[in-house]
Parts: sequence; C-alpha cells; structure tokens
Amino acid sequence: MCSYCGCESEAAVAELMAEHETVGLLARRATIARAAGDQRTAVDTCAEIAALFDRHGGKEEAGLFAELRAEDLAVDVVQGLEADHRRIEVGLALLAAGDTSHLGQVLADLIDHAEREDSDLFPAALQLLPDDAWARISKVHRDRSA
Repeated sequence: MCSYCGCESEAAVAELMAEHETVGLLARRATIARAAGDQRTAVDTCAEIAALFDRHGGKEEAGLFAELRAEDLAVDVVQGLEADHRRIEVGLALLAAGDTSHLGQVLADLIDHAEREDSDLFPAALQLLPDDAWARISKVHRDRSA
C-alpha cells in the first residue's frame, strides 16, 4: 500500500487500498501454491481473489469512478481502469474454474492495476473531488458492505 501522499486518510480510499493489499497477499499465496504443485490451494485462492475483486470493483465503479465521471475528471483513465476490470474478471474466472495456465500474467495484471490506482488515481481523486462526492462514495461503500 502506498502512503506517500496521505490519501489513505480518506476512509473510502483507505478501504480500497487495504483491499488491494489483501489481493496482493492472496496473489502471492496462489503463486506459491501453484509453484509448489498445490493446484487446489492455488485455485481456491484465485476463487477468493475473484470474489473480493468483484465486490471491490463494484465499489470503485459505483463510487469513485462514478464521481470522477460526474465531475468530468479523468474520464479516459476511468474508462481504462474499467476495461482492466473486465479483462481481469475474465482471467480470474478462468483461474477460479481451475485453469491456472495464465495465473502469473492474470495476477501480475491485477497487481499492476491496483498499484496504478494506489499511486496515481487515488491521490489525484483526493485532490480533485469535492467533499460531498466523498460522502456519496462512502455511502456506496457502506451499502455494498451491508
């Protein structure tokens, strides 16, 4: 988790960053399991990542991404990140279904995606979005966590 700018002081950003960190730890577990020949643990862990990423991506898209679009900010970046979500979801579904032939690439793409959000998108959003947008983002997070 990046913490150079203090953007994790916003609760919604801290939550998203913590989820990124969890995904990173799970990705490492899956990679280690596969390297050790433990296909079952690798697949089960990928299923766990897929479920977490589904919830996480939903919060990002309905919250932060929607608010950035509403303010006409970073629209191209948001579109690219949403395209990443679709591509990563497909890869994670294959992994969770037992096809680990592309495990390294899918998980590397996922980690790269999370790092770009942590180091670029979140700090920019914190600076650019008004306070009322953060209140709406927080509500999305609460609603999707219930």
